[in-house]
Amino acid sequence: MYVMIRKILSPYVKIIDISYETLIWIRIAKELTGCESDYLIANLYIPPQNSSFYRIHNCDLFYELESQMIHYSAECPNIFVIGDLNARTANMNDYVQNDKLHDSILDRVGDLFTYVADEALSCRNNPDAGTNDYGTKLLNLCKSSGLRIINGRHPDGLSNDFTYSGPRGMSVIDYLLAKPINIEKVLKFITSNFTTYSDHAPIHVQFKTDFTMQCNDINSNLMDGEESQFFKWNKEFRDLCYNALLVNADDLSSTIANMDIASQDGMDLCI
Repeated sequence: MYVMIRKILSPYVKIIDISYETLIWIRIAKELTGCESDYLIANLYIPPQNSSFYRIHNCDLFYELESQMIHYSAECPNIFVIGDLNARTANMNDYVQNDKLHDSILDRVGDLFTYVADEALSCRNNPDAGTNDYGTKLLNLCKSSGLRIINGRHPDGLSNDFTYSGPRGMSVIDYLLAKPINIEKVLKFITSNFTTYSDHAPIHVQFKTDFTMQCNDINSNLMDGEESQFFKWNKEFRDLCYNALLVNADDLSSTIANMDIASQDGMDLCI
């Protein structure tokens, strides 16, 4: 798994931990977010149950994620999880239903500790009616940690779609998780259209930040008073693009093999 960071953002975005090469934590500084505390984002890929990964690593990645979340939540409340979890959850609850205690019980325990009932959100619009063992683990993780599945719940309605298309059909296995209090920090969450280059649909997430990127005079080709131009992808050029990638496949493979990911300049050049 790779996390690519633009050089202009590198002072504010740091990789703080990598586990099993499938769980990467990044910290986005509060100077960039404009919030009182940083953002912590867990980028996660959980291999399928029959993957050879588990013959090498004897671990439960859902347990690892929960343990690390407990560790980091003590210093930062703004935790997000995004990635391919290979979990199918249908429309099952990701919160404890009817979690409120009766007033008579609250009166007895009120002096001992503060009880906060599990918060229920709106129903999820999930086009995938299937479930699996990983889905159960994900739902249990949500109930124990307070995270919620944002797929199918975001206000803009652009995340209510399948994320994976395979030989057995389509499903939702790529997720964005956040606590209810942090959902407003997710400005955009879009499940994009499938492409010919992957069986996963691209996921576009835009977080709330207090950052404006300015072009310097060296990289800008605009004359004074000239506005930037935006170009929309034309589907008619799809085959041309595909054929160009095939023709240059060896060059692309060589570039990837020789990526200098040890340096920021090398990463920026690849991007």
